[in-house]
Amino acid sequence: MNGAKTPELLAPAGNLETALAAYDAGADAVYCGLGKFNARERAQNFTADALSRLLEFARNRGRKL
Repeated sequence: MNGAKTPELLAPAGNLETALAAYDAGADAVYCGLGKFNARERAQNFTADALSRLLEFARNRGRKL
């Protein structure tokens, strides 16, 4: 197929542990919330420190956040 795009596996994460598990399971990208910036009702939120650590992890491995 010419011009076909590869699908991206996007996974939700409520904390650092679940985000890392999603990446380990093959997720290309993870979505999460921080404080009031959260589209998932009643979902757990990341702390600023945990989000910073996850961002560094994702960047170092060519993953998206």
